[in-house]
Amino acid sequence: MATLVRYRDGELSPKSHQAVEAHLAGCDSCRLDFRLVRAALPQVWGTEARAEIAGILQGVQLKIHQWEAGQSKPESGAEAVRSRVAHQVGLFLGHQAARKILEPVSLDNQNLLSVVERVLGEFLGPRATDSVVNDFVSATLVKN
Repeated sequence: MATLVRYRDGELSPKSHQAVEAHLAGCDSCRLDFRLVRAALPQVWGTEARAEIAGILQGVQLKIHQWEAGQSKPESGAEAVRSRVAHQVGLFLGHQAARKILEPVSLDNQNLLSVVERVLGEFLGPRATDSVVNDFVSATLVKN
């Protein structure tokens, strides 16, 4: 019976699906069992249960859409680059510090790299800063 349920639900591999299909074509007993398996589905998932599940799914979808609408992650442009840099700096210094560090950056990000490099140089030293800035460029600026 378990194989017939998996067959009904489309959970078998293509090879197993074909084998069950071929067997059902020639076996009256198994074909009857399969009809019972198919008929049991509406009984197990009656109208009330299906309506309840549909309501739950709609609620989940609504919550997902509300969550997505609340997310304001920029996709591209100067704001997106600044957001990615803030995230990367935040990994090292904390997100509050990252926001503070990026305050002097112009809206078009013309001075972004120099601001980040100067501040990180204070914390990490010149050699480590070069490595981190290269990582920033790879992780943030190149994506834009």
